[in-house]
Order: sequence, then C-alpha cells, then structure tokens
Amino acid sequence: MSADWSRIDALVFMVAGSWLVARIFVRLRETVSLLSDFGVKPMDVLLNGPILPDFPVWGGWILILYSFSHPSSAGASHLSTPFWALYGTFLALFLLALSRPVWQRRKARQSQVSRGALWEQFCALRRKARAPWNTELRVVPDGFRAWAGSQIGPSVLIRRSWLDRLSRAEIDALAARQIARVQREYSLPINAFILAAGFAAAACCEALNFGAAGWWLAWFATVCLEVLLLSRYLPKAWLAADLRAIQMAGDAEAFISALGELARLNDAALDAEALMTIASIAGVPRSRAQALLLEQPRPTGDRYPTSGEYATVGF
Repeated sequence: MSADWSRIDALVFMVAGSWLVARIFVRLRETVSLLSDFGVKPMDVLLNGPILPDFPVWGGWILILYSFSHPSSAGASHLSTPFWALYGTFLALFLLALSRPVWQRRKARQSQVSRGALWEQFCALRRKARAPWNTELRVVPDGFRAWAGSQIGPSVLIRRSWLDRLSRAEIDALAARQIARVQREYSLPINAFILAAGFAAAACCEALNFGAAGWWLAWFATVCLEVLLLSRYLPKAWLAADLRAIQMAGDAEAFISALGELARLNDAALDAEALMTIASIAGVPRSRAQALLLEQPRPTGDRYPTSGEYATVGF
C-alpha cells in the first residue's frame, strides 16, 4: 500500500472512528435520560435499552463510499486492517439494530394508542411542535423495565400507572417533554462538532507528520475531548428542550409537579436544583416550585379516563 493510501485510511479511521464512539456516548446518555422517568436504572438501560441504529447507518456510508472509491490494482478493494475492523464494527451494530426480537415489535404495536382524549391531545402537541408525523403514542405497561428495548420508531411513552396518579396537565407536560427530546434539535451542532473535531485532529496529525502510533494517540485524545465536551453540552441541550416542552404544553407548574411525582413513583432522587433553574427561567417563584414538588391532590375529574369503551379511552 502506498503512503498516500495509508494517509487516506488514517483520515477515514480518525473521522469515522471518533464519530462512532461519540454517537454511542450521546445515544446512551439520551436513553438513560429518557428511561430514568420510568424508573429504569442506568445499568438496566445498558442491558435492555434500544440498540443504537442511527450511527451505524450514517457512519457506515462513509466507509462504504470510501471502499468503492479506493480500489486496488487487482480491481478489488484493498483496505487496511484498522479500516476493516471499523467497517466490521459498523456492520455488526447495524445488523444488531435490525434484529430486534419479533415479539418485542408485536408488544410495542399492542401498546399503541390511536384514538381517544389522550390521543387527541397528543396530536395537538405534535402539531404544535411540528414533530415528525410518524411519532407515535404508546401507553406502556408498568413492567416497562424488561420492555425497554421494544421501541421501533419515534414514540412518546406514557406509563399506565401515570394515568392513575397524574393530572391531564401533567401528562401533557410529560408528553411534550418527550416530543421535544424525540425531535433532537440539538443533534445538528453535535454532529457538526464531532465531524469538525475528527477532521481537525487528522489535519494536525498530517501537518506534524505523525506515525501510526501518533495517529492512534491523537484518535484517543480526540475521543476523550469529544466525550468531555458533550457531557457538558447535553445537560444544557436538555434544559433547552424542557423549556420548549413547557412552552408547548403551556403549564410550567404542571411540568414541575409531574417530575416531582415521577420521583416518588420511581423511589428515586430528584434533581431539585435543576428543576429550580427551570422554574426560575419559566417564571415560577422558587417557593411555589418547592411546594409543587410535594404531594399534590389530583381529583379523578382532572385525570385522563382509564376505563370505558376503547373508542373513548383509546387503549
């Protein structure tokens, strides 16, 4: 293999490899954040959470296009060993994402809601947010932990027990929160940053004429820097998403009281300071926000119906 081809291999490996690790980190943080509302612990997210389907697809295209544009003199692709290792990783993750158990898909469809008062309000929120039309509403069973990986598309998940404990305004606030997360408006700057960091690291390695060991060290340093900066950026991005959800649902107090009730339902610690920050920005006095985190009366008439005809209830 010529020196030119080796540098191209190193460039692709630097960019695609850092992309892979950074996207895994982002999606795992997203999944942990989403499933924490359902009482799913971080380790259970790693074991039962959804396989990450997007980064193998986009990252794999980089490798596929490169392999077709990089033929050897014999007419077959002539790729370096690190490149093949990265290519195989993308392919394995993509195949794993496509091989979700059929019974999980069937169970996900059984929980889908397509009519009733809850569905109508969800559609109103989806239109207001301009969310993708294929975003679905699912009322999931209370035993959600073993079912965490059964999503087959963008979905808003409402746990069955929430309907017995939370008011309509609180359910609407949680649905709006998930819609804002599903849209991932923060993804574009994240993707741009990851690609820019990879190309910048490759340019530095080329300018300094690093050897193979230098490229590996630069790749590791780039990944560490990306993970560090993303870990600081994501909480701010989710704060912006929560504020947008409050704007969509139109009730900041219901948003705060809903998160307080979820912490009690899950027997989990509540990040009260983060909620106080949201309350301050949303214009809710601190004393009022603290009161909302306490147990609140929720009359039956203020809750979504959970019994009756399917056409009325929707599930």
